[in-house]
Amino acid sequence: MERRDFLKSSAFLGITTAGGALTSFSSGCNRIESKFSYFSPPATTETLQWLENENLKVEILSNGVIRAVDKKNNHEWKTFAAAIQDETVIDEGKLWSRRERAMGEQYPARFAGKKEGDNFRFVVYDRQHLQRGTFLCRYTLEKEWLVFQLLEADDSLPSLVFPPPFESESLILPIEGGQWLKNDEVNIFQRMYLQFFSSLGMRFFAGLSGEKGWLCAFDVNTADAGAMLVNGQIAPAWVRSMGQWKSHYRVQYCFTGGGYVGIAKQYRRYALEKGMLKTLREKREENPEVDKMLGGRALQFMNLYGPGYETSRDEYWIKESDFEAWRKKNLNFTFRQVLDKVNLAREKMGFKKGMILLRGWMHGGMDSTHPDIWPPDPELGTIGELKAIMDLRHEYITALHDNYQDFYPLTPSFPKGVIVRKDGTLMSGGLWANGHQCYMTNSRDSVRYARRNREYVKTLNPSGYFVDTTACNALYESYEKGNEQTRLQDMQYKYELLKIFYDNHLLVGSENFGDFVVPVIHWFEHRQKRKEGTTIPLWQLVFHDCAFTSRYDVFCPETPYPSWLEDMLYGNFLRFWVPREFGEGKSYRTDHTTGWGNWHYTDEEFKNSYHVDEWHALTGMEEMTSHCFLTEDKKVEEAIYGNRYRIVVNFDHRQREVEGIKLKAYDYYIEK
Repeated sequence: MERRDFLKSSAFLGITTAGGALTSFSSGCNRIESKFSYFSPPATTETLQWLENENLKVEILSNGVIRAVDKKNNHEWKTFAAAIQDETVIDEGKLWSRRERAMGEQYPARFAGKKEGDNFRFVVYDRQHLQRGTFLCRYTLEKEWLVFQLLEADDSLPSLVFPPPFESESLILPIEGGQWLKNDEVNIFQRMYLQFFSSLGMRFFAGLSGEKGWLCAFDVNTADAGAMLVNGQIAPAWVRSMGQWKSHYRVQYCFTGGGYVGIAKQYRRYALEKGMLKTLREKREENPEVDKMLGGRALQFMNLYGPGYETSRDEYWIKESDFEAWRKKNLNFTFRQVLDKVNLAREKMGFKKGMILLRGWMHGGMDSTHPDIWPPDPELGTIGELKAIMDLRHEYITALHDNYQDFYPLTPSFPKGVIVRKDGTLMSGGLWANGHQCYMTNSRDSVRYARRNREYVKTLNPSGYFVDTTACNALYESYEKGNEQTRLQDMQYKYELLKIFYDNHLLVGSENFGDFVVPVIHWFEHRQKRKEGTTIPLWQLVFHDCAFTSRYDVFCPETPYPSWLEDMLYGNFLRFWVPREFGEGKSYRTDHTTGWGNWHYTDEEFKNSYHVDEWHALTGMEEMTSHCFLTEDKKVEEAIYGNRYRIVVNFDHRQREVEGIKLKAYDYYIEK
């Protein structure tokens, strides 16, 4: 905002300015001095606007409070009068923005607003009544939605949390597939910033009071935003775009019944309206290969792990004795050995349908040479031998792993396309594989490298392609001169990246969950893990019939029950890291060089788990229409698919009887 506009709005709102000098303020004890202006809060609170239609009656108050009457569900909601603000820009251009925030870097802001045409200008002031800035916003009603738009904000506001949160008994969050967080006790130290898509897999958050709920859905073109979670309450958090308050800032609130299922179904309708919902049946019409995954399972081969970078030992303070293992090259399977294992799985282990996915097949092995992946690593065999695996496409989905977010510094292309942060430094990524430090790729260049590599890879003729991390990474900015990238552009280019492979009639997969890529993806690999009473299948209630899902932690030894019970409940297909001992009746080696996650299975468990595949054949392309906990202790759960397939799962070590159904310990019941 220009200074003259600020002075004008300050006078309009009753702000005392100090002409740029430090302002003194007395709290009744000690005097303080600040660069901020002193603000005299209004003595009374007034109504700024009434909004009403057949669904809602909403009152916007001058202190920033929203009162909303949900006519359909006969419930009144009210926000708090303060919103917790961060004194930083929040997103500081790192690989992952800090989720945990500290009390000392935040303050509770209050608000004072007046009408400005069809909009409202609010003053943001703190405990000492020092004015931190102003912003302009608008409220409208669109059918059942209350829409909030942030139109402009002062440069003095590094970030903004607004509107304040609706007071709720519990929160419904799209984290790791779905979480139900009860607000059972005061926890003022709980302070988290949740961003898309590294934290929030879908662009909403919600709250409940009993079975009545509210949903805050972000506009599909809003990328410079997230959520601030404090003490069991949550509100939208807005961040600058390329250092300026110039972006599309819009959310809309809807009020629901039916608990978390009602919230999920409302977001499903929103996703459909916004073009995010495309079902597997629709995708099957474009690519019949989808059928090969329905009722199938995935064999995943880690071909090669190269030795780690020697520099990583000092950079990460890794003891010499620990780093010794990272110096080793781990060649698990040549291409011929993969083919042998697939033949063994078919002939002796019952593997008739599903996917064969190769990781670490490219030059240098796993997490080593992206984006310069070609040619396949010669130690693994010839291109002809790799093609022989891909030629199994008539029986299975034959897929390859790739990555266009992680950029490795020992490649010829480095650093062309690496994200440049605001201070001119390159954005570091994670330390992966056996100690390979990566950097992060500008997604505009990801598209360029993917198109280049596609010309090589298409000679192998795979039928599937797993594009790692794309769906679940945060949204990044890049300040490289002439190649700048906003968060919105990052999201758009990531979508375009997956669309390259989708349009070439490949089945496309990616890591974890991201609702923005649903129309151009066929499967997600994720880390959803049941935590009793907290984990809910939120993703499945919205998108189960839009993309197949599988978990990394299949056959997890930490669960007292067979962990495939979770996969049956959530409608996942099973995925198996293949160890070198597979099919030989020997104990498996299950370290990170063979596969990720907490997985331990035997040949017998592989052969005796096809009932999971049979259930997936029925439900894999059905909408999850309902989910509930059937017992107060949350140990017995029910899911319904397509309004016709019902599964009840007992996660208790005791026999349970529910609705006339007797369930043995760690067992399930199916109705078709």
